Amino acid sequence: MGRLLAALVLAAVAMPAAGAPVRIFAVGHKQRLADAVTYQTYRDKMTALMDATFPGRATLVQAGVDDVASHLLPADPGAPANALVVFPEDVGLIAAFIGSRGAAARQQTNSIVAIAGLAGPYGPQLAYYQNKFPGQPFVRSLVLALTDTFYRSFYETFRDLAVTYGVHLAASVNAAPARRVDEADDAALVALLRDPDEPTRTYAYEAVSALPHNTTFIFAPDGSVLVPDGNGGTLHAPAGTAGVLRGSTDKAYLTPIEQPPPGQAVGLALGFGPVPDMEVLDTPVGRLAVVISKDAWMVDVNDRFAAKGATVLLQNEAFSEWAYAADPWQPDVFKEGGFANLQKNAGFLVNVNASMTGNLFEITFDGQSAILGRKGKSSAGPLGQAGPERTRVSRARKAPEPALDGGGGGGLSNKINPHHLRDSNISLPCNKLNNHIRNPHSNS
Repeated sequence: MGRLLAALVLAAVAMPAAGAPVRIFAVGHKQRLADAVTYQTYRDKMTALMDATFPGRATLVQAGVDDVASHLLPADPGAPANALVVFPEDVGLIAAFIGSRGAAARQQTNSIVAIAGLAGPYGPQLAYYQNKFPGQPFVRSLVLALTDTFYRSFYETFRDLAVTYGVHLAASVNAAPARRVDEADDAALVALLRDPDEPTRTYAYEAVSALPHNTTFIFAPDGSVLVPDGNGGTLHAPAGTAGVLRGSTDKAYLTPIEQPPPGQAVGLALGFGPVPDMEVLDTPVGRLAVVISKDAWMVDVNDRFAAKGATVLLQNEAFSEWAYAADPWQPDVFKEGGFANLQKNAGFLVNVNASMTGNLFEITFDGQSAILGRKGKSSAGPLGQAGPERTRVSRARKAPEPALDGGGGGGLSNKINPHHLRDSNISLPCNKLNNHIRNPHSNS
């Protein structure tokens, strides 16, 4: 069943320019093929994670699990005006199997067989993109063929959730930049690209680049996608990008299963995101930087974000061997990434790690979602009271997750289960850790 880690962080430090508090949620989503039967089942699952009052939630999300909506205004009168919700890496991947075209693939037990099995049902779209972008690896063309499905499911679902609940929302998908094509402008193209299960839909999404990326979309409360303008500013897509929809940050350091040939003969053949294109987005919920999975371990990525004044790091994750493979022990590897960089870089105030759980055919996904806060140093005062820059960390109700062990060296939280705490201040010492670069995970 679905699991949600709804950890609430109220930062008293001046994270945004105005110094307003922000409530932050990390959603430890568990994927199930049953949630990717139709566009509606996919939307229902994500909405149920957000809102405990969603009809039929008990069939979608584990009983007793917290939500997001009950900790927002107006349900919670004490909630701050600004909130940030972060979903895991690859939360959009399972949408590839939506609909009648994905029915046979959903019955498989092997991911390679299942993905390859989409080629036949998506044959017309595959041929269109092979002609539009010739010379691409076959699997890359197949990912492009899924463009309309991904944007119809992933993009529209999370866009609408950001608007409905008035939050900034970050989520990850493997897709190329795209544009919406309306039937009034090109009826033949819409008929070709749209899902045959929705014959009356009057629009479709077309990829405008040959390179799909593992990319994180950061949605504003108005539903627009925040993207860098290349000059230190922020644009709102699609209105400010000539109709092009694209992610806010592309993953730079792909794992083997994501890489194109010759690096990986059988993989998703995604494009590498250039590190010089990775920018900090200045928002009401902080100066946001995205480190998708392996990027959180990379010195050049983190140094770039530190130099650009990032305060909140969004670490979308999909660990594949969490806490069952003895070597490497993934919880220790986790502490060498965003956990360590939060201690190393004084400007980083919060790291938001939302981890995928649930198997995708034979591929295992599991991980401990966590929100890590940094306490600024200040004079203790005569009674030991914290100074104005102290970070206050509040946690939601207990969820069935293991404790996060900060290790004997002090770290950010030493043997504290964040789910055992509610509305309590936690001292977060900032001891240094060596940031050894290791392969954080093989399939995420």
